[in-house]
Amino acid sequence: MVGKLTVSAFVLSALLIATQAQTIPDVSGPKYTTIDVPGATFTSANDINTTGEIVGPFVDTRGARHGFLLSGGVFTTIDVPSAKNTNAWGINDSDQIVGSYNNGNVHGFLLSEETFTTLDFPGAVATESLSINNSGQIVGFYLDQSFVYHGFELSGGTYSTIDPPGSILTEMSSISNAGEVVGLYEDAGGVFHGVFLDGGVYTNVDFPKAVGTFAYGINEPGTIVGNYETKTTSYGFEFAQDNFVKMTFPGATSTASNGINLTGTIVGSYTDVSGVTHGFVLTPTTATTLASSPNPSTEGHPVTFSAVVSSSAGVPPDGETVSFLKGKTVLGTGTLSGGIATFTTSTLKVGTTSVKATYGGDPNFGASESKVVKQVVENAVKK
Repeated sequence: MVGKLTVSAFVLSALLIATQAQTIPDVSGPKYTTIDVPGATFTSANDINTTGEIVGPFVDTRGARHGFLLSGGVFTTIDVPSAKNTNAWGINDSDQIVGSYNNGNVHGFLLSEETFTTLDFPGAVATESLSINNSGQIVGFYLDQSFVYHGFELSGGTYSTIDPPGSILTEMSSISNAGEVVGLYEDAGGVFHGVFLDGGVYTNVDFPKAVGTFAYGINEPGTIVGNYETKTTSYGFEFAQDNFVKMTFPGATSTASNGINLTGTIVGSYTDVSGVTHGFVLTPTTATTLASSPNPSTEGHPVTFSAVVSSSAGVPPDGETVSFLKGKTVLGTGTLSGGIATFTTSTLKVGTTSVKATYGGDPNFGASESKVVKQVVENAVKK
């Protein structure tokens, strides 16, 4: 069941304010950055696409709930026309956004090319659309007439129910470009499990010794993120190659990892010591190594510095800049191609010059710097 609402009737307003960011400095490691919609009392970052655009919900000072899009440092509010509350949950690389709204009843929506389309699972009393992949497949959950929660997938205009065996409550949270689905379910004993669905086969995703696990995001390489609960608090996690990694925003009382894109950038939310919830983005670790050739070199002759930038999520995009520095002085820059940037100079003085390379990072990759290379320059004429 679908219904369209045109752009002329809804609020999609750019706040034109750059991200209010608190960076935990670690030039060689992962970089957590706080995301707060200006003036909001609650912000959660729920999904991120390959280009680094982020969506999620926020609450204003009047208590109203809105969706937001963060793109290029600019927040844009997303409100379905005439809705009491709007949530933005998922985004794909075509900038299609899915979410939910409440106008007395809860409905899912798809926002594509400035037009809202209402998404209602047939016969449901409420529908939430949580994720959309690049093929336009959508997953989420709905409440049936008995108010039981079921997961669903919408593909090619057809809705399908998704319920893991033994589930009394199901939510399908994310679908990758490969069609793999993750979510969560509650078993008959009241325990919550993360779940991975691929080719009709369900696999539990349970953080060791947790009292409950919730899988919220998956990317095409198959890395899963979510959060797990202990008896006292909750933490985010990343699950890849059968290994769990605990995630905690520094100083937070609880952390949830909600979404992950193709490059491994993770978004989520955390609660601070005063009880306020903020969104965050976590960029992957990068490593920069530097070499020079020839070394030693001869005065007046060219020497080439080569920097290699790598990460567990692959190499940063071509065309990004690496700076080559002597102390704080920039000797020159190079652009990345396949993770490598070079700089050639013939102006170094006779003696030893200490040079390092720095990569400034981007929304998907953290900054890093190399160890110092000591370039020896000899006299052109030997004495």
